[in-house]
Amino acid sequence: MGNIQFYDSFDMLPTDTLPDYCPVCMKSVHPEYILMHHISSESHELLCHCPNGECGSLFFAVYTESPFDNSGDWLEHLYPHNKYIKDFPKEVIEVSPEFKEIYNQAYHAEKEQLDMICGVGYRKALEHLIKDYIIDLYPDKEETVKVSILYQNVLMNI
Repeated sequence: MGNIQFYDSFDMLPTDTLPDYCPVCMKSVHPEYILMHHISSESHELLCHCPNGECGSLFFAVYTESPFDNSGDWLEHLYPHNKYIKDFPKEVIEVSPEFKEIYNQAYHAEKEQLDMICGVGYRKALEHLIKDYIIDLYPDKEETVKVSILYQNVLMNI
């Protein structure tokens, strides 16, 4: 079981691996360091506070022992991330309004390293886009397309 230590000084931290941006607001900052949680001898997390007045979020910097040599700790990743929003051309959104929301949820899952579920989300987004496009081309087949499994029924019967 790990332990938590509050520090008056973070001089012992390697300055070349300290976070230099906030993963929530994406601004370049010099975060305030609050505490260190030692998970094990090979891993620890540094709780940081974003000094940006518009953000002020807390976030973690996750460190692991360097996988290459004994040069110290390696900054593995920061979390949580801001919800990244990818924009798409208006023509895509007009054809498939739900596509953007589903895609962005999958993209956010990927950024949070939820790689076991983001692929399912991307597939669902693509299926919505394709079905909505087919419905746009063939409005008389809307009910059939909506309830069909994409590959087996929709693409094979068009």
